[in-house]
Amino acid sequence: MFPEFQQRLSSLQNNDRHFDSMCRKHTALDQQIQNIETGRATGSSLEIEKLKKEKLHLKDRIYAKLKDGN
Repeated sequence: MFPEFQQRLSSLQNNDRHFDSMCRKHTALDQQIQNIETGRATGSSLEIEKLKKEKLHLKDRIYAKLKDGN
């Protein structure tokens, strides 16, 4: 995720607990979506849509923090 910010991403994950938590949640949502889509877990299309929206919201927040520079 965001290869252009890889160094900053790593730094924030190591030094900002909230940021690290957002990244971990994003990864967990991605895995959950993949599991449903591949049949390893059950879930409706409505649930997948909800999870994807939540994941996108987190990605937007992560990007904003990376771009912000603070």
